[in-house]
Amino acid sequence: MIGTEIRYPDISWVHEDSSNPRKRFDDAGIQELAESIKEVGILQPLLVRSVADKDYVIVFGHRRYRAAKLAGLTNIPCIVTNDSDRGKTALRRLIENDQREDLTPLERAKAYKEYVDTYNVTQAELAKVLGRSEARVSQCIKIAELPDEIQGFFHEATDDDGFILSASHSEILRKLKDGAKIVKFATQAFEKKMGKRELDDLVTEELAGKQTKRKKEKPEAIQDAEVWLQNVLSERGIPSEGVTIKTKANGKAVVGIEVDTEGIKKSLSAVFGEVYEDTAEAQDLEADEPQDADTVEETPDEVHAVYEPFDVEDYDISYAIDGQNAEIDDKTLAKLERAIRRNTAKFSSAETEEEHGEEVVYATYRWRGESYLVKFMKKNEEEQTDE
Repeated sequence: MIGTEIRYPDISWVHEDSSNPRKRFDDAGIQELAESIKEVGILQPLLVRSVADKDYVIVFGHRRYRAAKLAGLTNIPCIVTNDSDRGKTALRRLIENDQREDLTPLERAKAYKEYVDTYNVTQAELAKVLGRSEARVSQCIKIAELPDEIQGFFHEATDDDGFILSASHSEILRKLKDGAKIVKFATQAFEKKMGKRELDDLVTEELAGKQTKRKKEKPEAIQDAEVWLQNVLSERGIPSEGVTIKTKANGKAVVGIEVDTEGIKKSLSAVFGEVYEDTAEAQDLEADEPQDADTVEETPDEVHAVYEPFDVEDYDISYAIDGQNAEIDDKTLAKLERAIRRNTAKFSSAETEEEHGEEVVYATYRWRGESYLVKFMKKNEEEQTDE
């Protein structure tokens, strides 16, 4: 039974409950709460259970208790429950903590397991009380049954990004059955910050006895070269989707160009600038040569070169907006500007306007698979002369 009277026992009489599911507390958050307590006091009393004279155990309010000690309080406001049924109190605390988003997978797993083991209830009974599926509760408890040396991977991150393994990672690891392999793959998943799908692929390969090469991200220089080549070939009427550059183990690169078999002669002629033909096809190839961009109507089957109707060297780039209508950061803007000036970003269209007496150009470009709207500001004559 919970009373309504607020008492102010000496803070030294109040103690944390060692069975509290929450083991990790944010030090910065506790410090902020302590500063607030110094200013306005504790607004919500702690709920405590009396275990003896001048001895209280916290049911709810562990953060407030820690912050109060940090703030230097000598007495702390409490509401005392006389509920002698510790199982009921533990369940009430478990339900409250289970709703917290900041409870780690390991904290949740140990809380579930401790309650099931201590109060002799089934996982199905606990799941019903918590409003969760039995499968979810069972999956969570199994984290606490993993080898001790990897349990920390489900509790505490080593970097600021906060990455830890989840209950889904645990289910995938348990497929291995062998303890040493579980430790090996869990360590690899944690250190490399693997998602569930990536870890599942790795474990599936292990169980199948296969070793496949992991796909690596291409170096930035290769990505830039690939985009440049796609743009150049697109201007010559070759679909850019079929252009790839792959790196080899010896440090060399392989350039691949995918073309239709029926139009292979025309495509190779466009790539190498030499006419690959037989006598019967000569006139057809001449008819297919690109005409002036202003006089040829673009069709879905052929793309002609489109060049900026202004000299980008006479302009400074003010800012750029991506396809989600968000202004890109300075680092990305610098890379985009470099691509524009090197002609590795594909120009689409442009409009010239006058703003506050200054000439500006709004141009759209395609770069690394994304569209960008770029604002150019006309350089003054002095800047152009200096260059």
